[in-house]
Amino acid sequence: MSHDESRHRHRERERGRTGPPVPPRSRSASYYTSYEVRPRRRSTTMDYDDPMVDMAPQHEVGGADVSGDARRQEAILLEFQAKMNQDMAGIQTGLNCLMQQVEAIPAQVAAGMSKPGGSGEHGWRAWLPGSTGYPDQRHEQPPAPPPHVNATRLAELQGENKVLGNRNSGLQRELEAAKRELGIAQRKAASVEAQLREHQEEVNKLRGKEAMFRTIILDQAGVQKISDDEILQGFLKLRQDVQKLSRSASYLVDTNPTISTAQEEATPSISSFYRAATWGQLGLVDRRLRVRAKIFDELHFHILGYNCFGLQGFQAEVGALTGPVEPGLRRFETILQDRGVSENVITDWRIATINCVELTGIEEMTSKFAATDIFAILAPLLSKHVRPSEEDVLRATILDLCKDAYKLRMMMRKSKDNLKERASL
Repeated sequence: MSHDESRHRHRERERGRTGPPVPPRSRSASYYTSYEVRPRRRSTTMDYDDPMVDMAPQHEVGGADVSGDARRQEAILLEFQAKMNQDMAGIQTGLNCLMQQVEAIPAQVAAGMSKPGGSGEHGWRAWLPGSTGYPDQRHEQPPAPPPHVNATRLAELQGENKVLGNRNSGLQRELEAAKRELGIAQRKAASVEAQLREHQEEVNKLRGKEAMFRTIILDQAGVQKISDDEILQGFLKLRQDVQKLSRSASYLVDTNPTISTAQEEATPSISSFYRAATWGQLGLVDRRLRVRAKIFDELHFHILGYNCFGLQGFQAEVGALTGPVEPGLRRFETILQDRGVSENVITDWRIATINCVELTGIEEMTSKFAATDIFAILAPLLSKHVRPSEEDVLRATILDLCKDAYKLRMMMRKSKDNLKERASL
């Protein structure tokens, strides 16, 4: 029996067909040989059923030689076993190649080899004995594992590995750049901290100087250089205001006023000012000049020639001690001068005392006392046609004049130049 006939009969038996076997093409009509099919036996050397078929002649036709058929069957069997050995060697070679490829693939992508075949394709596992698709091709020479499957998968893995490598390189570069930026930021922070410490030390030094200057300023509290121009401007303004007041139309200098007893008792100097022997012999211009001189005289007496401290009219009430305070301060200043105390020491004491009085917020009354006396002296010259509102305006004008004189006096009292006014103004 030829190899083709044997394979044809074997396929028919594998497909489960019943009935008599299909006769192969006969080489000669002189004989007919039938075969007995035995059950398969499990091979002890292979992992699948032994496809070998035991063939035994049932009867011979035409006197064929039995020994010749046995030799042909043995030759077919040997040929089949040789092909099977060849197929197994090819499969083993493919397995060795796959194992080498798997070992070459990195460990992080080795899991991807569990299913090397894509959808619709057979992987290399399909070519192993015992796989699903193997029985149909058991008696055919199995083809070698498709090289393009492994090559494609390997190329994909290599591409993924390259992408991951590129990404890793990019991340490494970004990390290095971030480290450089961090180093730069740390150096800048250290520089800023150093500058901050330097500035803090400088601020501490400045605060120390500030405290020192504050002490000096407090020691010299109120000591200020009063320029001659400030004093001159103050006296010029005061002179203009006095002249304006003496020329007011509310005062009639062309009359000989009559002084009442009440007015004379309230202001003792009023009677001497309007004495007939003096006032009656003066012309109108001289009378205006006399009024102006009297205003200056009152300013000098109450303010400009007065060693005031801003406590005029203030009564102290400390326990059993009561009475005015400013007269005692004036007497103490006179005692210091009479005892020969240094003028600088007296000046510092006077300035410090005046500053303390100003800090108390006590209202000064010196200008009000002076304004009351000046208005009383000029009251006999008031016109009978002056309305009460005009009289109030006149009183306010005299009070402002006295306040300006008081400011000028305090400016002189708080100066170390020991400025003094002259009554001849």
